Amino acid sequence: MKLKMIFFLLITIAINAQESKRFVYEYKMVPDIHVQDSIVTNYMHLDSDQTSSYFYNATKFEMDSLLETPGKLNELIAFKRYDQNLNYEIKKNRSTNTVDYYKKFSGVAIWVPENESIKWTLLDENKKIGSWNCQKAQADYRGRTWEAWFTTEIPISDGPYKFSGLPGLIVTIKDTENQHAFELIQIKTIQQPFKGLSQMRGLKKMTREEFITKTKERKFDPQTDIVSMNISGSGNLTLSTTDGNHINLDGNELKKYAGKPGQYDAEIARRLKLTNNQIELN
Repeated sequence: MKLKMIFFLLITIAINAQESKRFVYEYKMVPDIHVQDSIVTNYMHLDSDQTSSYFYNATKFEMDSLLETPGKLNELIAFKRYDQNLNYEIKKNRSTNTVDYYKKFSGVAIWVPENESIKWTLLDENKKIGSWNCQKAQADYRGRTWEAWFTTEIPISDGPYKFSGLPGLIVTIKDTENQHAFELIQIKTIQQPFKGLSQMRGLKKMTREEFITKTKERKFDPQTDIVSMNISGSGNLTLSTTDGNHINLDGNELKKYAGKPGQYDAEIARRLKLTNNQIELN
């Protein structure tokens, strides 16, 4: 009887080990470095299976899904906004310890492979965050000093954005200037991770330096960069761009730009303008 019970427990543990998990992080950032109280809040998913993890913006994922579903136009137009800086996806491969960055750019899916590991310093500080016993760690990464609290009670060496390499999952992490901060707020069991752009064929491979140069040179052109426009019965509008962004304008906003195409284009460009306070400074 005891042997049967032990066998049952081992099978249960093995099945649980194969489950894919979704870690939901609240992400707060200061988009304008000149306005320190200009904080915006977004929600990011870290989907993890046995070999890899996938990090992406939750709201954009939901809007993309609605776009692909017939009859969901009104839901799409009424959907909440997400920050235009977060239309990237990040894949981490555990076996190779590599990070792949993906992003739609002028209608092309870009793939930027990276292999720079983060050098952490484990600190002799511990505290409880929620129900997890956590330890503090610190690292300098691409122009910022980061403070992380991780827990070995979730034995996955991973975390939000490109952060990984600690003995457990990162529960919270922020830079010392308090301009970018991630906090784990929910864990779900899922059927399988959302793999997004990493699954696409015909990805264009770039070095990080090439991609940064292209981004700096990018200028929004409404004539070529808007790929679809959807109008609801109440007059609200959703635009989709070649960079994979979705912009909502309600009827009252549209009335302001009636007969003023220049102001309309300027407003769209403003909505798409990238932050001057990137998470990576160098």
